[in-house]
Parts: sequence; C-alpha cells; structure tokens
Amino acid sequence: MGGGIRAMNNLAARYALMSGFDNLILALSILIVGSLAVMIALALIAWVSSLLEDLESSAAAQPQPPAEPDAAATHAASDLDPTVVAVITAAVTALLSGRRFRIQQIRMAGGSSSSAWGQAGRQSIHASHAIERKTR
Repeated sequence: MGGGIRAMNNLAARYALMSGFDNLILALSILIVGSLAVMIALALIAWVSSLLEDLESSAAAQPQPPAEPDAAATHAASDLDPTVVAVITAAVTALLSGRRFRIQQIRMAGGSSSSAWGQAGRQSIHASHAIERKTR
C-alpha cells in the first residue's frame, strides 16, 4: 500500500514541476483521447442500431400466409353481404401487410339511431388506433 501512495506523490510532484506549456499539452492530449473514445462509442452504438433495424426489417419482409377469417367473425357477419366481408378482410390484410390478425366482429356503425356523441366517440377511438408506417 505504501508503494501506491509513493507513486501518487511522485505523480503530484511531477505535475507540480511541469511548465505551463507542458500542462497545455497534457490537457490537449486528454481532450483528444477523450473525444476519440466518445466518437468510437457513438459509432459502435450507431452500427448496432442499424444492425438491429436490418434484422427487424428482414423479419418483417418474410412472407406470412394471410390470416383466414375466424369462424366467429364469419358467424357475426352472417347478416352482411359476403362481398363486403371479403373486401373488409382484404383491406385489413393490405393494411397490416404480413402481420397476423383475427377479425372478431364486423358490425354496421352509425345509422339513424346513432347520436353525434356516439359518432364522435367512435371517431376518437379509430383515430387512437392509427397505424403509422415506417419510412426510410
């Protein structure tokens, strides 16, 4: 332990004997080494981030079989025209592009019994479920 204290005292003595120019050189070298270390760390983080983004995009690009309508959805939509059900299913499939989904219920919204408050509430709910597409 005594050797460590002597080494610290030796470094302090050397620093005290350094001239102003030597102190400036030491400060600049510490600044340069520190800046390089930060730049290397940021470059490493950027590389890992791009690697993870590429892995995510390649996983999303793998084709998945389109989801088939659930029996409950078909049963719930039995009073609707089958063409309407097919168009709704195709629109959801195109919107979600490869993600798995399950249509649970198709109902007609609105109509004469619907109030303005109900329509505004539905609009708010639909807006909160908006899916944003990623662009590069």
